[in-house]
Amino acid sequence: MTIFQFLHGLATKLNNPLHNLKTRLGLAIEGKKQVKIPQLQAQDEIANFSKYNFAEVRSVIVRNCALALKRNYKPLLRYEFMKCSTKSVDLLISSLTQDLKASHAQLQLEITSKLMAQEMLRQSEEKFRLLAQNIQEVFWLQDFKSSEIIYISPVYEQIWQRSCESLYSNPNSWLEAVHPEDRKRVVTNIQQNIYSSYHHEYRIKQPGGSVRWIWDSSFPVYNNCGEIYRRVRITQDITERKQAEETRLALEKEREINQLKSEFIIIASHEFRTPLTTILLSCDFLKNSSEQLSYEKKERYLNKIKSNVKYLNEILEDVLIVSTSEAGKLKFEPTPIDLSSFCLDLIEQLQMSAGEKYHLNFVEQCDYSSQRKEFLWLDEKLLRHILTNLLSNAIKYSPQGGTIQFQLICDQKSVIFRIQDEGIGIPEKDLPKLFTSFFRSCNTGNIPGTGLGLTIVKNAVELHGGQITVESQLDVGTIFTVILPLNNKFAVEKTIINMKTN
Repeated sequence: MTIFQFLHGLATKLNNPLHNLKTRLGLAIEGKKQVKIPQLQAQDEIANFSKYNFAEVRSVIVRNCALALKRNYKPLLRYEFMKCSTKSVDLLISSLTQDLKASHAQLQLEITSKLMAQEMLRQSEEKFRLLAQNIQEVFWLQDFKSSEIIYISPVYEQIWQRSCESLYSNPNSWLEAVHPEDRKRVVTNIQQNIYSSYHHEYRIKQPGGSVRWIWDSSFPVYNNCGEIYRRVRITQDITERKQAEETRLALEKEREINQLKSEFIIIASHEFRTPLTTILLSCDFLKNSSEQLSYEKKERYLNKIKSNVKYLNEILEDVLIVSTSEAGKLKFEPTPIDLSSFCLDLIEQLQMSAGEKYHLNFVEQCDYSSQRKEFLWLDEKLLRHILTNLLSNAIKYSPQGGTIQFQLICDQKSVIFRIQDEGIGIPEKDLPKLFTSFFRSCNTGNIPGTGLGLTIVKNAVELHGGQITVESQLDVGTIFTVILPLNNKFAVEKTIINMKTN
């Protein structure tokens, strides 16, 4: 094989980049003298890879071909071509071998790195499973789009007492155990926080009937593109904590009740002692000095006894009403009532007992016809407790006397009672506790009272479905506002509830 045949075959294998070279060498084989060997262009990966070697081949071929053709000496041409071709092929093989070794080393490095990454991933997954399987919380991993459960820790079976396989086959099967009273709230919370974190507490009912309290927290997981592709949940059984909390609340309630009992004993002993002492002294005086006393003095001592007995009876009645209300047995019995006449009668009674230094001013601002009065359904007994306590307090806590304003405001939907005094006022810090049983403001001093009146008022207002507010300023006075709805349906419903309770 001549050098021309070798180069012709090599050029054929290298295809397009050496097409022109192959053509020229073919002409040389046929014995043509004027042959131009073209410059190789880096047109593809092979040409780029061996550009240096073929440039050298071209230089040698051009030089020797020119010499051989000039002298018309073909043996010299064959010899020179073979000489330069052998050298160039060696260089090409050496270059390819070096590049192959470098590629092999790079491939080995990539394989080693991939194996190391796989091993690190395996170790990470193993650590994750060890952690997830040994904590007391349930760990959930869920696909965001399909809602498929990717992983659930074995603690799920202990808390729900259902198999993990049932959850894998039906990702929503855990909801079947949620307590019926909590299920709607749980589903709503999940639906409202699809793209955000959330946590909530709810109850589940185990197959055996036991109820467990659950704390559930969930948050989204984002991929490298910033899109949510996973959702993680952590669930904990908090039944023991809830039971401890209930026990603590029960103990606090018991301590509060014991404190109220102690306060009641202190208040009752004080409130009972004074009238009982007055009654006892009056009785002894009438017994021992009856013959020396005139009829008027006897009448005065008897009136003292009557008033103190009445006061004691009011205290006992207040205690009875509060206890009945707290037991949920206070009845609400609405009937049609003539408010104007009712309020005027009450003002007349209280004005007589208050004395001349007090002036009770009643103002009516009602917008209804006489026919409309038939539909003012209110509980007369409870209403009497409300107004009597508020008006009596306005008189009692205005020791210097003054004007007591009593407004009655009516419209088609509600009745408003506004009672304003010019008394000692209520300290701002005492306002939040004002309607608590046995509570009395710090500035009441020696003014008698049990701290039950406003508790009764609040309970009676709430039974009507109304509300009560208070505004007060020290040494200026206090304003109580009571708003009661005129709603027959409400009144009937409250009556039915009380009937069922009893």
